[in-house]
Amino acid sequence: MLCERCKKNTANTLIRENVNGVLKEMHLCSSCAKEAGYHDLFNTHPLGFDHILDSFLKDEFKGFLKSGSERERCEGCGMTFEDIAQSGKVGCAKCYQTFKSLLAPSLKRIHGNTQHTGKVPSSAGEMVKKQNEIKRLKEELNQMIAQQNFEEAAKLRDQIRAMESEGEQHA
Repeated sequence: MLCERCKKNTANTLIRENVNGVLKEMHLCSSCAKEAGYHDLFNTHPLGFDHILDSFLKDEFKGFLKSGSERERCEGCGMTFEDIAQSGKVGCAKCYQTFKSLLAPSLKRIHGNTQHTGKVPSSAGEMVKKQNEIKRLKEELNQMIAQQNFEEAAKLRDQIRAMESEGEQHA
């Protein structure tokens, strides 16, 4: 995708603004993002803090850090939780599983959730898309039950059962 501002370079920065409930997105290249004032958001802070995310994570995880031989290491990259807290970055996807109990509260606070709720890549299999749709329908079913809208709940239940049985037939 090209930068929406210069229309020349590849966009590598997504800026989202939510003003009075209206979400506006801009896809910018590094230089246009820098010109617009969106540069090094996590590395330097305008007030002079070096590595703002780093300092946030150090404060956030201070009580969880272990010393010496007590340190658990990720099987995938060998990082310790202290390494993550100091760098502000996880080393690999396995870090999320290895340090799940330590990372989850902060991820929830920072991102609002610990589970990805965005779009599913087109390269993902139909199975993943179907599982996400079933999960969404089950949440909607629970809402209908809570609202005592049993007619709509029954329709959703039947739709979920049909999708689940269709998946079992293909397995």
